[in-house]
Amino acid sequence: MYARLDIQAPSPIWSCYLQAPVDVLLERIARRGVDFEQYIERQYMERLNEAYARFFHEFQAAPLLIVNAAPSTRSPTSATTTSCWRPSDA
Repeated sequence: MYARLDIQAPSPIWSCYLQAPVDVLLERIARRGVDFEQYIERQYMERLNEAYARFFHEFQAAPLLIVNAAPSTRSPTSATTTSCWRPSDA
C-alpha cells in the first residue's frame, strides 16, 4: 500500500523562505481574524519557526533565497511580490 502512495516529487528549481519573528507572525494572525488561527499558541509558533529555520539552514535541494518578511517601510505584500526573483523573470 505504501509503495502506491510514495510519490517521487521533482526537486525545486529554487526555493524562497519568507522569514519573520514570532511576534510579527502572531500579530498578523490576530489582524487576519481567522477564527481557528486565533487558538495558535506562542510556544507552538516558536517551535514551528525554529523547525523551519533548522530545515532551511541545512537545505541543499536547490538555490535558496531567504527573505526578511518582517514589517518594513514598504507595503505589507512587497516582500512576497518584489524580493523573490524567479528564473522565468530573466
